Amino acid sequence: MENYGKQMEQRQERLNLITPILLLRLTLFLHLYPIKIKSTFNPIIIQCGLQTEQIQGRLFLVTLIQDLIMGIIFRILLTSYSGFLYFVGNDGISGLELWKTDGTPAGTTLVKDIYAGASSAFDIDYGTGFFTKVNNIFYFLARDAANGIELWKSDGTTDGTMIVKDITLANSSTVISSLTQVGNKLAFLVYDNTTQKKVLWQSDGTDAGTTPVNDLNLTDVTINDFFSNALVGYKNQLFFTAYTQEYGNELWTGTLNNVLPIQLLRFTGKLINNRDAQLNWTTENEQSFDYFNLQRSIDGIHFSTVAKLTAKGNSGLQTDYQYTDKNIVALFAKNIYYRLEEIDKEGKSSLSSIALIQLNNHDVNISIQPNPVRSNFKIHIDNLDGIQQAQMQIINTHGSQIINEKRNLNSGNNLLTYNAHSWSAGVYVVRVMLSNGIKKELKIIKQ
Repeated sequence: MENYGKQMEQRQERLNLITPILLLRLTLFLHLYPIKIKSTFNPIIIQCGLQTEQIQGRLFLVTLIQDLIMGIIFRILLTSYSGFLYFVGNDGISGLELWKTDGTPAGTTLVKDIYAGASSAFDIDYGTGFFTKVNNIFYFLARDAANGIELWKSDGTTDGTMIVKDITLANSSTVISSLTQVGNKLAFLVYDNTTQKKVLWQSDGTDAGTTPVNDLNLTDVTINDFFSNALVGYKNQLFFTAYTQEYGNELWTGTLNNVLPIQLLRFTGKLINNRDAQLNWTTENEQSFDYFNLQRSIDGIHFSTVAKLTAKGNSGLQTDYQYTDKNIVALFAKNIYYRLEEIDKEGKSSLSSIALIQLNNHDVNISIQPNPVRSNFKIHIDNLDGIQQAQMQIINTHGSQIINEKRNLNSGNNLLTYNAHSWSAGVYVVRVMLSNGIKKELKIIKQ
């Protein structure tokens, strides 16, 4: 029993050592009685010796800090880089403002009186004061006299606590929600009064770098905000659920790192002259933008660059671009996919949405019957769009052309007859080159 008692004492000593010192010191200087926490996946209620309230699902701890701060702590962020806890508090003089503590009365100070005077920078009914940390900066929503409620940031110092961007001008508050870390950036939603939708924004902590995410894939997307935070960040990837008429409610994902300071207003493609692709796009606000790579694919997955176009410069106006990709029917594909790779002067790149050109009406069928052949055979050239001319070549096993001729073809279906009776046995190559650019090679076996 004596050994058991010593073991229990040693275990208790180890538990005491791993008890968070900061939390212990914070409890002491708050003059609280022992705290009891109840939680079974219900809202957590903290009971203390003074008073506890739970309002609209949020936790409000009414307490005394240094016998000076009387008010509310409703969101706490531990910043490991500085060893401070940051919280919203009220000292009875400055209203609800940003405070920090190192766990001692002397180390508990006001970071900044954002809304000068007795007015509060934080509005508990609006949901301000919820902090999101990105690297060594944390972001939050706050109000000041000049700008209303907007996005703010802080590095824990007075000078480093500032507004990021006044999104809605003229002292009007911006409806912002879902502050979420995505890699080295902040993602959030802004309510657009015109479209009555929440728009995805991003920020790198600067005014110029705080912009809507300009991705044409999001044009008709309604991001769901059924929960308190509609966005989820994992490493450099952003996830959210959204509704479109095409897909309904589905999971969406994307990245923010390569979103450039350029607005691509439209990107379209169409078939012209029954053979060429004409690509058109319009940009706005080309800040430090360098060039475009126009990329093409026949499967929508594997893209290659077909043209490089230099940007027209730092223009705040709308700028139109056009490029003609010649003779795409020669690719002999039903669908041709195009996209833009946009590169700025720092080498950062971003991809546009995809423009699709369908060539279903130009799907020319070329076949040989019979195959293998003993004497006569026929080459079928079907589904031609208009009158054309065909260059016909037949090459033997030695690489010599035994037939090289031009044949006139009619719109629709055509049948060309050849006699292989005198040919030696073996494999021959049949080449068909149409005047619209379509080329095809087939093999025929002579028995």
